[in-house]
Amino acid sequence: MFIRKSVLADIGAFDESFFMYGEDIDLSYKVLKSGYNNYYFGEATIIHFKGESTLKDKVHSKRFYGAMDIFYNKHFKKNALMSMGVSLGLKLI
Repeated sequence: MFIRKSVLADIGAFDESFFMYGEDIDLSYKVLKSGYNNYYFGEATIIHFKGESTLKDKVHSKRFYGAMDIFYNKHFKKNALMSMGVSLGLKLI
């Protein structure tokens, strides 16, 4: 990920509410919401061994889906009933 320092100064850096997962999605979304362009270079080939840097247990799952809950509530929360449904769905996963 490359980002101009001036963009970070405008939108803010990584949100520390996220422990490990979701901070990159949040930052990218803030870039778009602020009117900047977000480019994806699809010709690069990368092998990503998802989860290899963390233990695969309930704590990992809780942190991952907890980050998705933080992201949803921060950017898409519309009403309490919908938020409860999303949170419950993430907990059930």
